[in-house]
Formats: sequence, structure tokens, C-alpha cells
Amino acid sequence: MIITAAILIAVFAGISLLSRTLEHKRRMLVYSLRQQWTADAIIANADAQLGWALRPSWQAVLDGIAYHTNEHGFRDYTREITRENSELRILFFGGTAGFGWGNRLDDITSSVLEAQLNMATPGYAEVLNASVPGYDLARNVRSLTERLYIFAPDIIIIAISAADLADPPSAGADAQCPPAGAPPVAAALAAQQCKLLAQADTAAAMNALADEANKRGYTVLWAVLPPLDDPWDSRCRDTLAAINEQAKQLGFYVADLPAAFERANISPRKLHSTLPWELSAQGHRQVADALWNALVVNKLLLRPLQVMESRGVEGL
Repeated sequence: MIITAAILIAVFAGISLLSRTLEHKRRMLVYSLRQQWTADAIIANADAQLGWALRPSWQAVLDGIAYHTNEHGFRDYTREITRENSELRILFFGGTAGFGWGNRLDDITSSVLEAQLNMATPGYAEVLNASVPGYDLARNVRSLTERLYIFAPDIIIIAISAADLADPPSAGADAQCPPAGAPPVAAALAAQQCKLLAQADTAAAMNALADEANKRGYTVLWAVLPPLDDPWDSRCRDTLAAINEQAKQLGFYVADLPAAFERANISPRKLHSTLPWELSAQGHRQVADALWNALVVNKLLLRPLQVMESRGVEGL
């Protein structure tokens, strides 16, 4: 009897391990396919100024999820350059996370936020999704200053992940940080150096964004998505707190996403989509909620009373 029970336990453990292994391989296969999008020009074209840009009017189904870009190369609904009826126009830069790999268009941050803003008054706001996978802050700012200013937004939202803030120090396309094969101590030192240089690159890009906002009269809402594996890690929090403080000094409004996640008491695992390191639909909604609250609490909306009455408001 004991032997039979032990065999059954071993069998179930083996099945469970095999299931997890196959699921991991499936996810990594999808992820590897996703990583080919620049090389194979599936979704992006080479771009002389920015390195790459999303192809306009592209569509495909990957792992059961439909993806498409509109005529401007946004993963978004159809948009006009000149607004027609909306009172508020927001240009959303979400980097890799904001593009929404593994999620339907209706479930990603920009779409959820737009639906929330239009709950009281349909058509009141547009949230244009200018998120491009792999863009760091500097590329997003250059995209705004060189091209996307033509959409004449009222508010710029920067809601990229901590990993997308800055590229590693540039020393050619094949540069690695830390260098491959570095011994553990050297690798740790190199990683720390990369972190410091990335922060310097981030500061320069933030200053460029502030200059553009002052020039064109944009309001900037700043939010950095913490690492999904441990959004409450104290070291990460200290780093993001310092960057958020710099954002405030530059005149940006700040939504504290780590604090919002902590208040919601959501397991980091539930923030992940079926793809590694990407937001789930619940994660996107959580980010949209935090941004919505920041817009209302900081009185950045043209119709704050009606919008606030359409749903509850929590302070940030």
C-alpha cells in the first residue's frame, strides 16, 4: 500500500514537472519568436534616427493573440493626427510593457486608461499608444521631439519599465554589460558601473523631456514600472525613489507604481502575462488605475468632477 502510494506520488510529481517544463518551453519559444521581430522585420522597420520603428498597418496573430498597428505605427485604434472631438489628448509611452505582448489591445494600459477616462463622458479623452518594444527613455523622447509632436497632445505619460529606462553603455551593437565570461566579482562591479551609467543616461533623457515639455506646453506624468519579479525590493525602491524625486524637480507629476502595487496587495506572479517578464491584463489594469488616480488627484483633467464621480478615487 505504501509502495503504491509512493509510486502514485512519484507519477503525479513527474507529470507536474513535465507540464511545467513544457509550459516553460512554450513560453520561451514564443518569447524567442518575439525577440526576432527586429531581425526578421516582422513588426518593425529599420529606422535611421531611432534604430527601429513599428511598421504601419501591420497585423498578425501570435500565440493566439491578435496584434496590429494603425496607420501611424501605433499598437492602437485608428487615430487622426488632428483631434476631432476629444477634449483631452494623451500621448502614452510605455516601452516594451506598454506595447502589451501577450494581451489583447483592449486589455493594455493605454486602452484601459482611455476607457476609464471616457466612462462619464464618451469621447472626452484619447490615449494614443506610442509604446515601442525595446525603446529606452532616450528613444522615446527623440520620437516625441522629432515626430510625434504633430499629434499636439495635452499630456505626456511616461510609464516604462525600470529595465527600459536606459540602454547599457553604448560601445557598439555587440557590447555586453557585464562582459561575457567575467569572473563574479568583476561582473558585479561591471553591473554596478552599468547601473550608474544608465542612471546618467536617464538623467540626460529626463532633462531633454523637460525641455520639450516647456517648449510645447506639455504636462508630463511620470511613472516607472518596477521589476515584476519583486516590485517591493528595497534596492529597487531606493533607486526608483531617487529617479522619481528628480522627475518632481523637473516639474513632472509622478505616479508611484511600486506603492500602488503594494497597496493593492497583488502577488507579483499575477502581474505577469503568459510571456516572461510581461504584464498580464491584471497588471495593465493596475498600472492604468494608478495613472488614472494620478491624473485625478493632481487635477490634470479638464473635467475632473465628472470623471471622479464616475468611479471611486484613491489617493496616491
